[in-house]
Amino acid sequence: MNKNLNRIAVDCLYELAGCALFAAGAYNVALMAEFPLTGVAGITMIIYRLFGIKMGIMNLIINIPLMIIGIFKIGKRFMLKTIRCTLILTVMMDYLAPMFPVYSGEKLVAALLSGVLCGAGSALVFMRGSSTGGMDLVLILIQKKFPYINSGTISIVLGGVVLAATYFIFGNFDAIIYGIIIEFVYSVVLDRIMLGLNKGNVAMIVTNDGMRICDLIDEICE
Repeated sequence: MNKNLNRIAVDCLYELAGCALFAAGAYNVALMAEFPLTGVAGITMIIYRLFGIKMGIMNLIINIPLMIIGIFKIGKRFMLKTIRCTLILTVMMDYLAPMFPVYSGEKLVAALLSGVLCGAGSALVFMRGSSTGGMDLVLILIQKKFPYINSGTISIVLGGVVLAATYFIFGNFDAIIYGIIIEFVYSVVLDRIMLGLNKGNVAMIVTNDGMRICDLIDEICE
């Protein structure tokens, strides 16, 4: 019981930190600089700029049907964690992020900062086996239906659709370029954190006394 409670507590801490970083990158930097994002975050940003509907609430609304499908197609444990994390992100995006200052400096710095914050935030969430829904759920559901399609290809296509829609609605080509920079930095930071914290070294040992070597390694690692 204590182990489960500890695990849940650690999960929540990572999710709180991750959602706070993502909300800051999306709301306090990208949105205020009028830079587009990809995925569901990008869709919520378009709706916010057009109709003033809060990004967090819109993200929750879009995710509801995806979550219902995910419970049956992906699994209850993962989806329960995703639901919790999506609710946390809603609060962070709509109620906490507006309380903090926005970045209004150089455009390129803003794009880099947004990518770093969003990438680091997503990494913290993914590390605990959860997600904030949105594009992550779409990718999982599409791959379950069409496992032969590469997830990177799906991500690029869907991201491109959102960026194209942003351009046709607002007509700001420079902002699209900054959006692409954000997506690139996001991917790099996400990969660096995820792979960097889980990387290890591989060594090949050639011996005729394998069991003795295994015992020695076990003794050293204890």
